[in-house]
Amino acid sequence: MYAIIDIETTGGNARSGRITEVAIIVHDGMEITQKFSTLINPEMPIPPYIQSFTGISDRMVAKAPKFFEVAAEIVKLTEDKIFVAHNVNFDFGFIREEFARLGYQYRRDLICTVKLSRRLVPGLPSYSLGNLCHSLGIDIKDRHRALGDAEATAILFDRLLRAPDFQQASEALSKKTISMQTKDDMPQFVSDLPEESGVYYLENDLGEVIYVGKAKNIRQRVKTHFSGANTKKAREMSRQIVHVHAHVLHSEAMALVMESMEIARLMPRFNVSGKKPSNRSYMVSEMTKEGYLKFDITRIPQESQTILAGYSSAQKASQQMDTYINTYSLCGAYSGVNDPGEACFRKMVHACLGACTGEELADTYNRRANALLRRLLFHDDDFVLVYPASAGEIWLLRAGNHRMVSMRRASAEVLENPTELPDLLPLKEPGNNTLFIIKSLEEKPGYLFKISLSKYSLFPTLH
Repeated sequence: MYAIIDIETTGGNARSGRITEVAIIVHDGMEITQKFSTLINPEMPIPPYIQSFTGISDRMVAKAPKFFEVAAEIVKLTEDKIFVAHNVNFDFGFIREEFARLGYQYRRDLICTVKLSRRLVPGLPSYSLGNLCHSLGIDIKDRHRALGDAEATAILFDRLLRAPDFQQASEALSKKTISMQTKDDMPQFVSDLPEESGVYYLENDLGEVIYVGKAKNIRQRVKTHFSGANTKKAREMSRQIVHVHAHVLHSEAMALVMESMEIARLMPRFNVSGKKPSNRSYMVSEMTKEGYLKFDITRIPQESQTILAGYSSAQKASQQMDTYINTYSLCGAYSGVNDPGEACFRKMVHACLGACTGEELADTYNRRANALLRRLLFHDDDFVLVYPASAGEIWLLRAGNHRMVSMRRASAEVLENPTELPDLLPLKEPGNNTLFIIKSLEEKPGYLFKISLSKYSLFPTLH
């Protein structure tokens, strides 16, 4: 005997959310024998996003029974039956938590139709309920309502039940499924996420982005925000997640850049790295009126200064500057130690050739300073890196003036006329550490081509 169940809830986490609707369809292994569904008063407001997603409003549940009023019926309908659901950890986790609030330990054997479908119907593009039913020609009459989704799951389960390998597959999955349900309660929307590289956005019940991340496998990475929430901050974030928006990029490099740019743009609450550029220290360069190339450390780069590198603290920036001073025999007056015109400490110990006091000419000094500049700057004033995307498409990543960036997806046909690329990729300030990410990408193999916009020439990457 099987109890096929679907629920609607106020959010994605069983510990902070509540059930708003439940549907149970009893299947005796041959056919459906009973149906039950009801709205449930969650005793808390339903977030606007969830209301628009499910169509269940606060007004609809105001006079609905509370969970404790239907708890006995749920026990009766599921007793001595295997608990079946699409992404079973989500539905079972919420019901188990509701019973726990009543002081009752709810236990059932579980079958997950997501995992079962992957075993018995391999090779489909997606195993979310909507996409899976579309692939198999199963009609869902009332999507994102408990009874409509439960009826579709029942039809799906009935087909899986009749597959020759059903018994073997269900037994192979049973231990793993039961083990997983004791570890975490995975929201339904996680199973809908793609298993490809890209950027994902975690949103709260107000539709605010609270975290931006990148991943080689978006679905697996998002799962860790629930199952791997082992710090107070991580648990707090997982409780707030009600929706995940994913942007598949088909490129790990583009995911790295987009994540950085999006953190700078959105300033999500739970992102720390790269969120506050004012907390970083930057190594910059500029030409002085005396004609010497000067390096410095600052938190707020000026328009006249070229950003060369970024550091998490002024101390780390100063330590790196000290290394460069020694390696390239730089003058303290032109590397942020003291002002020009005064003899720097290195001059006093005969380690500086005297740029600080005018004894070393600018042309001579700048030969060494430019060697460091070439090491830190992009190898081109304005260029585009080309990365593969999906079939017939490419990613274009532009860096210009050593401080501006742009990126977009485009048809591969745009490469036929590189002169149009500047208009296609208008430059803008990137924020945080995006420039340094692009610098590292420029020096690594992985892109298809590098296009110099000053020469409009095409250079294949070296492998």
